[in-house]
Amino acid sequence: MCFIGNSITNNGEYYNDLWIYYATRFPAQKIRFYNCGISGDVATGILKRMDKDVLIHRPTQAVMMIGMNDVKRELYGKANSNETLKQQALAAYRSSTEAAVKILKKNVEAVTLLKPSIYDQTAVMETENLYGVNDALQRCAEHMQFLSEKYHTNLVDFQSVLLRINNEEQLKDPAFTIIGKDRVHPQSAGHFVMAYQFLKDTKSPQYVSKLIIGDDLKASQEGSFNAEIRKQSNTDSSLTFECLEKSLPFPIKESAADALKWVPFNEEFNTELLQVKKYYRGTTIFLLMMFLLQGLLLRTSRRGLILRYTKIRLNTGKP
Repeated sequence: MCFIGNSITNNGEYYNDLWIYYATRFPAQKIRFYNCGISGDVATGILKRMDKDVLIHRPTQAVMMIGMNDVKRELYGKANSNETLKQQALAAYRSSTEAAVKILKKNVEAVTLLKPSIYDQTAVMETENLYGVNDALQRCAEHMQFLSEKYHTNLVDFQSVLLRINNEEQLKDPAFTIIGKDRVHPQSAGHFVMAYQFLKDTKSPQYVSKLIIGDDLKASQEGSFNAEIRKQSNTDSSLTFECLEKSLPFPIKESAADALKWVPFNEEFNTELLQVKKYYRGTTIFLLMMFLLQGLLLRTSRRGLILRYTKIRLNTGKP
């Protein structure tokens, strides 16, 4: 899987968040990520290095985000800016990105185009504001939408989610930015939001595991997802079972934790559900959970889960 782009991709944070998601969610699969982002790159640069830097890896999937440098930021924020040069830059972007998509579609099984991340032209801070850059990036985003529809690719929208968060938070604090102080490169929380949006737009699985405990072992095995239920025993006073989970929860790093205030990542992509179909008052639940990760069997046990869950919560699996 090749991630193609400029310094925002080369930075590696949203790319690394995605790698951790796939590594913990699909530990049995061999998935290789290649960072094909180069600082300062533009669409014409991607065309020049396509063979030696992207296709050389023989990817089955390719992800491309480009635009921040293509719009020529230095043309903006001036009273007498050259509109002709701005339009020429966008025309070159359209031409080169379409040529790149054609090559990727011919050589790669699945292509995902990303609407570029934002230039923060609304935060109140000391950094020079090249106002109008993000308007140009929105034209780039529209072109990605056009190419996605024309060439039948996947599409991820970074523009909308980052703009929404910026707009909401800047109403409270005009100096807030989900992008860095340079107005260009997202901070860790911004990269995490981008990873969230990628998972959302590519319809990635919600559940780490889903344990649906029925009347007997067979019913539990048939009803559960991404987990193997073993050795179930039901009595009037106790329910005992073992399970082998086939995935691990996503570990959210401290530097990205603020993002959980803005996007429902845990609810949509980090859910471990336990649902007990039949529960009798006074029943104690004994649960031995095992995780298989890269050939290592990890064990943990939980006793007396009834202390944490009401009958309704156990019956529905809702927190």
